[in-house]
Amino acid sequence: MDEAERCDVVAFMFNGILKEIDTPYNVKKKYMSDSIEDVFVKVFSE
Repeated sequence: MDEAERCDVVAFMFNGILKEIDTPYNVKKKYMSDSIEDVFVKVFSE
């Protein structure tokens, strides 16, 4: 997901429900991750 790192805003959606939307930097900071891939795993394991 290297492309997501370069976006202004990223969003994670599951079954039509928006789980998270923010800048890549803020999302990684919130989930204490170094990559968007790790954030993806954390968001969808909740």
